[in-house]
Amino acid sequence: MGELLAAGATLAQGRYRIQGLIGGGGMAQVYRARDERLARTVALKAMRGDLPHDPGWAARFRREAQAMAALSHPNVVAVHDTGEEVGPGGGEPVPFIVMELVAGRSLGDHLRERGPLPAAEALDLAAQVLAALAAAHAQALVHRDIKPANVLLTGDGTAKVADFGIASTAESADAGLTRTGTAIGTPSYMSPEQVEGRRGVDGRSDLYSLGVVLFQMLSGRLPFEAESGYAVGYLHVHTPPPTLAEFGIEVPAPVQGILDAALAKRPQDRFPDAATMRAAVLAAVRAQPPTRVLRTSVLGVRAPAPARDAAPRALPELPATALFADRRLPHPPTTPLDRLRGALSALRRMPKPSRGAVKFLCFAASYLIAWRCVTIVRAGTWPPLVMVALGIGCLWYGGAKRSHRIRGPVSFFHEVLTAIGWLFYGGGAVVTAATLLMRK
Repeated sequence: MGELLAAGATLAQGRYRIQGLIGGGGMAQVYRARDERLARTVALKAMRGDLPHDPGWAARFRREAQAMAALSHPNVVAVHDTGEEVGPGGGEPVPFIVMELVAGRSLGDHLRERGPLPAAEALDLAAQVLAALAAAHAQALVHRDIKPANVLLTGDGTAKVADFGIASTAESADAGLTRTGTAIGTPSYMSPEQVEGRRGVDGRSDLYSLGVVLFQMLSGRLPFEAESGYAVGYLHVHTPPPTLAEFGIEVPAPVQGILDAALAKRPQDRFPDAATMRAAVLAAVRAQPPTRVLRTSVLGVRAPAPARDAAPRALPELPATALFADRRLPHPPTTPLDRLRGALSALRRMPKPSRGAVKFLCFAASYLIAWRCVTIVRAGTWPPLVMVALGIGCLWYGGAKRSHRIRGPVSFFHEVLTAIGWLFYGGGAVVTAATLLMRK
């Protein structure tokens, strides 16, 4: 195996010349190679030679490669060729797949360098991966190992999913893999049905894994972390997933809803397919504030500031009940109390000079009402409760939003006036109530 794929060795009758090892995983190793016939650099993936031997492995590997080659999609790593090669010393042939060499880096490397991504960028990448999964699931291909290391980013920021079909092929290999306890997939991203080893794992397992990736892109951490793969698997099966708010991360409600649906324990509680989840992600993208995002920003290039004259994006048409279910959106005024709150909110949104003038007028009105109440009391009558309530209301608004007041002597004088006003009106209300109760 080492001689067959050593630097300088050739495969397929001299067509592919190995240039060096790029990386590898538990099932295969990827090499940089030169396609001598077409004069291009490609990625050549060959299965590891230390895996248990399976007589039907080469045929299954070839079928997977053919299915991947038929999957022509801009968000999937393209397959150019497939074959098998026998080493100089003979032995079992080594199957290999020749794919396009993506000039960029993996999403895993990108997250290690950047940390949490903005919501718009994370949703854009998730939508691209979902487009690839929708095309793959339509061809009856289930990835089963969606993780940042298997999502490659090109120079213009396009996401390409790699390693389709490898995990599903490995599950059909010799039963010795299961007997030795070899895990198929990556524990941190495996769905509960993968952890439990259920039969008939379908595309909804990939949606769960992508939900884990989306959570990691938004928060910079995994939803479930433990000291061992077994412990992580137990958490995936039995522990409810955390919300982003638990880690102090605020996202729009639709984004958290996407995560909740994708990370559901039961497959039937998730999105029914990748196309449905992608539609939800695109709706969340359209709901983001208008901004001009360059695809190159996902590779660490700072995107330009949003243009002031940029046309606002059209929001998706949603029922009014769905819009107002979000507590951050104001409900339409339906009662007099709602209208009063709306008027107060409009006053608070006024410019600071105007707001200060209104507060000063409210203070002045409250003390004029207080002076009028004193004159009425001295004349032998009691002030109407409406005047007392009006004065208290003026005093309350004049003293509202204390955190926005100017610091210094003005603030101290403001506090003194507020305290005196509350004492006056509070005492006046108590005396008035006591007098009314004592009248015969």
